[in-house]
Amino acid sequence: MSVDRSDAERMAELARLSLDGQEMERLLEDLNRILDHVRVLQGIDAPEGPEPEVGHGPTRDPAAEAPDALVHPLAAFAPELRDGFFVVPPPPGVHGADEEP
Repeated sequence: MSVDRSDAERMAELARLSLDGQEMERLLEDLNRILDHVRVLQGIDAPEGPEPEVGHGPTRDPAAEAPDALVHPLAAFAPELRDGFFVVPPPPGVHGADEEP
């Protein structure tokens, strides 16, 4: 299997890419090079062995799921906290909800 120009143009259209002629040629070459590589990989004889069991690997301790405690309190990171969120001034030219423009 290989990719022709119409396939590459359709892929570019679906990805909403606008490619000029040189970029389209490069995409076409890259896609075909990838497919060639996949063909080589398919031809490799892998040693037979048991199928890996999915979902039966080692598990983590439930304590690993809890977030780490902060060394410093949140208030140490910013001059003002409100309801657990950092309060930052608005960017220049943008007025806050409680300010007059």
